Amino acid sequence: VLIVDLSTRTSRVEEIEESVYKMFIGGYGLGAYLMWKHFPPRSDALAPEACFAIVSGLLTGTRTPFSGRIQIVGKSPLTGTWADSNSGGSVASHLRHAGFDALLVTGRASEPTVLVVRDGNVSFEPAGELWGKEIPPVFDSLREKFGHHSEVGVSAIGPAGEQQSRLASVMNDRYHAFGRQGFGAIYGSKNLKAIACPGSGEVPVADPGRFRALCQEVTQEYK
Repeated sequence: VLIVDLSTRTSRVEEIEESVYKMFIGGYGLGAYLMWKHFPPRSDALAPEACFAIVSGLLTGTRTPFSGRIQIVGKSPLTGTWADSNSGGSVASHLRHAGFDALLVTGRASEPTVLVVRDGNVSFEPAGELWGKEIPPVFDSLREKFGHHSEVGVSAIGPAGEQQSRLASVMNDRYHAFGRQGFGAIYGSKNLKAIACPGSGEVPVADPGRFRALCQEVTQEYK
């Protein structure tokens, strides 16, 4: 798990025990574990110390049928309690290709920021020229800078998130949304305009031949 603090512009990696993966299944389960472990009790959802996490499932990024989903978890600014939302798009796949099963973000950037996760490296890019812009030009700009559709996953907010509307969505790869619980407001409260993830690695599989055969089996059965 990659843990990023926007306030200090630092990051660290936290190793997760195998038993946790078995007890807390999938992106939703691992996300619940991370919030239980890291979210400060009784903190406001929009406070700097509050955190959220983007989490992958066990098969995300392996090109398994029906596995291309993204889970986000945190505390809702709308309800003041547990928040989760699920989305399509390639962000979680690229995150795994960059070497991580989850990205946990805390703190508040001092200026509008794009968080870039590239194959184990983390950088904080200024996003002043993107602040105030709606989603299409933001995606066009970030894709032009960090890679084409197949090379980078982007998760971003528009003006509603910047203004911390408690209904604001987060958009993933332009057309997919974390549409529930006001996660756009959480990005906005952290001065986080977008997350760009140009991961280029692979998710290791123990038996690639058997794995491909199982994927073909599932695809044929579905067809």
